[in-house]
Amino acid sequence: MDTNSDAMKLALRVAERLGNLDIIGAGPGPDGSGEYPPATLSGGDLGVALALLHAGEALDDEVHLSAAHTLLRRAARSTAHRPLKHPGLWTGTAGFAWVLAEFTRREPRYLGTLHRVATDLSAQVLAEPLHVPSRKLYDYDMVSGSAGQLAALLAVADVADAADEDLRTALRKAAEHLVEHLMAVTSLDEDGLPLWFVPPHLYSHVEWRTASQPHGFYDLGFAHGLPGVLAALCRAEAEGYGGGAIPGRVAEITGWLARLALRDETGPSWPAAFPVRPGTREPMIESVAPGRAAWCYGPEGVTAALLPAAVTIGAPDVYADAVAALERAARTPSRERGCFSPTLCHGHAGLLTMYTRAHTQTGRPAFAAARDTQVAELEALADDEHAFIFADEPERGSIIQNRGLLEGAAGVMLALLGAAGAVQWDEILLLTPAGSGVMAGTARAGERAAP
Repeated sequence: MDTNSDAMKLALRVAERLGNLDIIGAGPGPDGSGEYPPATLSGGDLGVALALLHAGEALDDEVHLSAAHTLLRRAARSTAHRPLKHPGLWTGTAGFAWVLAEFTRREPRYLGTLHRVATDLSAQVLAEPLHVPSRKLYDYDMVSGSAGQLAALLAVADVADAADEDLRTALRKAAEHLVEHLMAVTSLDEDGLPLWFVPPHLYSHVEWRTASQPHGFYDLGFAHGLPGVLAALCRAEAEGYGGGAIPGRVAEITGWLARLALRDETGPSWPAAFPVRPGTREPMIESVAPGRAAWCYGPEGVTAALLPAAVTIGAPDVYADAVAALERAARTPSRERGCFSPTLCHGHAGLLTMYTRAHTQTGRPAFAAARDTQVAELEALADDEHAFIFADEPERGSIIQNRGLLEGAAGVMLALLGAAGAVQWDEILLLTPAGSGVMAGTARAGERAAP
């Protein structure tokens, strides 16, 4: 199997559909109807524009690049009709700012627009009430909460005009505000219990969670829980935030994860969440099993945060745990993984992205093999009858034609381009630069931990 060639061929098939404005629509709405959709990163024009920007560069195709700029302009017009009033990364202004930053790196003509959006983002962040403990679900996560917003502010600051002192001051003030919130959320109370506990009244409207976790829980999903926060804090430490306090907190979090890891002869793992004992906030580890295979909720997402965390605190033991857990996950038979959708959020593209990065970080052959397996899984799911070659399948038998980044074909295309070594794009998904999880002696550490 020639993974690079196979991945590129698949990516090209998707790019030809996504870059065809006759298919995705060149009018105000995706079907040219005049309706402006929300300009979100997760499922709207912004995510597709970002994917086509990378595809156009990787494939040296002006058609895809032109489509990328067209969709970005349409997203900008959409915000005039449907303003982004929340600073979330995948759901609001932070996503717009991040995508603009990527376009501005290549096209300085977008700098003025980036500054306006970044100014709005900073103001929204500072105006958002942030409570500890949380008073609403997901207020600290990477999808819509503080973790994702923080990563976006840091990404924008890398591109913003250094001469614009007012903007840089605003960005830094907003980032420090979010670091303070995440540091407070990840602290322990007087009983030594974590403050990122999610009480039941915050999810009383979610029937399945109320039934399975009636007394509250600790969220271990990268999308909505502790791992995304951990990754964002590592990024902030690397950028000089936190006044030197972040490494200590990272050590506390990784220690907590190590103590509560599910361990057997096959290696460590983690569930999607820890429920708590009635009347307490003590996590129950005897009633949980390793989570399904996914970026959003699964052991792979935990390891994606542990790798940069180990580098942040210089901890080979943490690194070894992450490597061993990811290798255990890679050995899990396909029929037991619970993964059947092709997408980034909960499917094979997310796994492909994590194994691609893990191989870059560690050089472990097991992760190259797991990457190749995921490319083969995607090849089996590709179908020209789908509008964009790949369709989301959030539940067995429920097929959704989705062009978006997080749960659609655009994300699958980016995962394939990354696996082929054609682009480096995944920071927006994993919140830390691709090289931030590399540390000396990783192979030896991983070998000691492997069963």
